[in-house]
Amino acid sequence: MRNFNIIKNVFVVLCLLTTTNYLSSQISTFPYFEDFELAATGPTSCGPTYDMSPVMWENEATADVDWTCDVGGTSSGSTGPAIDHTLGTTIGKYIYAETSCSGTGNPNSSFIANSPIFDFSGATSAPFISFWYHMYGLTQGNMSLDVSMDGGATWMDDFFVPAWTDNQDLWQERSVTDAALVGQSNVQFRIRYISGTGFTGDAAFDDFMVCVPSGSADLTVASISPSDAFCSVTGEVTFSGEISVGGACSSDF
Repeated sequence: MRNFNIIKNVFVVLCLLTTTNYLSSQISTFPYFEDFELAATGPTSCGPTYDMSPVMWENEATADVDWTCDVGGTSSGSTGPAIDHTLGTTIGKYIYAETSCSGTGNPNSSFIANSPIFDFSGATSAPFISFWYHMYGLTQGNMSLDVSMDGGATWMDDFFVPAWTDNQDLWQERSVTDAALVGQSNVQFRIRYISGTGFTGDAAFDDFMVCVPSGSADLTVASISPSDAFCSVTGEVTFSGEISVGGACSSDF
């Protein structure tokens, strides 16, 4: 019996260590990209409870309401996205704030989604962070991108840009960078939304990316139009291709 108890205790300790390592694991390989397509579709009712853990994001326990995952449009008309950003279809997934509740919405409520923890200790240039957001509805609230340098123990609200709002039925990109992140090993981001005054305040985000440029830039030209205009000094010439920065960040043009 004594040997059995020893084995059982060792097993419990190993399980606890494994769980702790998973929850505190840091991302140090870049670029990081999360499109939430592997997330489970969540509830869309009033005050949903939703677990983001399959994609290593989490809802903040102290927030008023959970973000949830949806496809094909939210439960209220004239608010929220009809399609995701990744696929641009009704079957693509996005994370959104459901503001309907008993016809009055969830007024002035907080929705907070915490990212995984990132290790920028090896970075030599400022990390680049971008994501796509959708804010459509007459009673939109305010969205913020916050940062923590100590793994979520303390937060700096609106660190990169002031909180913003909008009322447009389209996906828009928010991109930021800051040299203060260089050398930091416990960086966490959170997307924080404070809802407006009614049920037409469904806001969403998708395609969160983090990359660390190496400081060099490579330009690849795929085509030149017109094809005989390369040596021309007059007229208009169109280039298409890709710009990559240190092999970590890229943008089509």
